[in-house]
Amino acid sequence: MNIFFDESGDLGFSDSSSRYLCLAFLQIPDSKRMLTKRIVKGLYRHVLGNLWDKSKPRGGADELKGSTLSLDNKQYFADKVKNLLAKHSDIKLYSIIAYKPNVQEHLRKSPNLLYNYMAGLILPKHVPLSEPLNLHPDNKSIKVGSANSFSDYIEIKLRYEHNVAGDITVCYCNSENDLNIQFVDIITNIVFRHYERGENTVYKILSSSISQTKLYFD
Repeated sequence: MNIFFDESGDLGFSDSSSRYLCLAFLQIPDSKRMLTKRIVKGLYRHVLGNLWDKSKPRGGADELKGSTLSLDNKQYFADKVKNLLAKHSDIKLYSIIAYKPNVQEHLRKSPNLLYNYMAGLILPKHVPLSEPLNLHPDNKSIKVGSANSFSDYIEIKLRYEHNVAGDITVCYCNSENDLNIQFVDIITNIVFRHYERGENTVYKILSSSISQTKLYFD
């Protein structure tokens, strides 16, 4: 089983930091990874229109980011995703959202502590216990020098605290070259903007299809 994930919001706690941090996850079997990639490829074609050049990577476009997509393009994407999930129950989306002003002090000491903690809370609720797991975080999400720390932490959480028996592999992805990381980047941004900015138009399309966990809201 493959799990691609990314975050939206920042890991800081200054006055200028985001109020929320969102991690979102795409859980998808090996045999269906092309289905979500196909949606992202279709989004590039939708964005580029007549400028699409199939001979070039991404049709000649720069990497699409959820933070820069127009409302029309996000709606196009969300409709495709909702239809896909309705047909394939083994493709799952889930997220965890933290309200950062209420985060405990000991999780503020290092930028990756909260990220690791949130991933460690949400993944055990969803991953299969007996089959191999390939975890694919965006390599930009993990602070330089912290990759081994995350890998060790998440394996301890899954294997020793939650009895996951299958092999666990953590493979950091470059979003520029991985369409499934781009897919989950857009999902994360849609959820994040709902909480951070109250943007609901696209969120309403997908909200019932995303299992959500809220952290520090009370």
